[in-house]
Amino acid sequence: MIHIGHAVDATFAWDQRVALAQLLDRLPSDRYAQHVCTLDEGASDLAAAVGAPVESLRCFRGWGASKGPSVRRFVQRHHLDVLHAWGPEAAVAGVASGGPVVLDLHDPVLAARHVKRLRSLSESGRFTACCRAQIVRRRLVEGGVPLASTAVVRPGVDFGLVNKARRPAARDAIGAGRDEFLIVTPERLCRADGHLDACLVACMLSRIGDRVRIVLPGDSREQRRLARQTQSVPAPPTLLTPPPGTPTEQLIAMADALIVVPRGDIATTAVAWAMAAETLVIGTATYAVAELIAARVNGLLFKQTPGRRMVTDIAPLLRGDRSAHAKLKEAARGQAYEVFGLRRCVEQTMQVYDNLLAGQAADANINDPAMAG
Repeated sequence: MIHIGHAVDATFAWDQRVALAQLLDRLPSDRYAQHVCTLDEGASDLAAAVGAPVESLRCFRGWGASKGPSVRRFVQRHHLDVLHAWGPEAAVAGVASGGPVVLDLHDPVLAARHVKRLRSLSESGRFTACCRAQIVRRRLVEGGVPLASTAVVRPGVDFGLVNKARRPAARDAIGAGRDEFLIVTPERLCRADGHLDACLVACMLSRIGDRVRIVLPGDSREQRRLARQTQSVPAPPTLLTPPPGTPTEQLIAMADALIVVPRGDIATTAVAWAMAAETLVIGTATYAVAELIAARVNGLLFKQTPGRRMVTDIAPLLRGDRSAHAKLKEAARGQAYEVFGLRRCVEQTMQVYDNLLAGQAADANINDPAMAG
């Protein structure tokens, strides 16, 4: 029996919540024993989100290594073989506790921001970064983390959940009309990522008579700011507020289009779920988005101009030929079956654990299906 401990820190986001819940549900119980802890408050909320008991560790104030003693006690209490850290701070605390650590990274921004710390962790010889996109791995390697300490394991998409969310009754439950065109944005909202442009496009189209609604997943200060700005625009009601707690992955699956228009790096798990759900992806041609989306092959991309709003770029793509859109969405779903299979994701994560425990390169016996051919 291999004992896995999952440690969550303050950077824990919706895509990691999905991935953690999948592992808790899908890792073979006859081979793995799993335990979950959080370095911050909110254990009850986390337990409800992932469907498993969560221990709230009593940690010293400070960042990272100062929380090592609390994590060490968690490791010793459960006789852990591997600590799966869901954030850079949890990884630092995990390495400080002395055991093997797998850091799960979805966001290339976090990878770049903490790369110096992660480079020092890789020198311990008992550290692996499980990257959910090639751009995450690239940011780590550019910052000096050895390639052999990294592996790319694409996120897993639950196609059963996707199919259920695509039913008309699911849209009814969140108040989206069946004749409305529903737009969704990624949950991780920041002012540099063009979410306001997506909102303005929705308002503009609604004002000229298109039945368009937009939903901003999650509950953050930026989400609330965007909601206030959107509601102040003189247009028919455009912002849709789903019932509290509606999972982001379900909103993406219900939507007609995902607008993901960052000016730089961004986590792309939302793109994976959109592809699987035949939700049209419209995005900027940044490294992160273009890793999964090819213009007019499985989605629509455009080049953004620094300092200029993207409303006039997004609008014509959004209002384009619906039959052409259907072909793009069909191609995207076919690719999603090949790249984002849930079983493949779980099996490759198990291989990451085995590689770390055996002292092998992190990506031994792991192939990235998105890079095949």
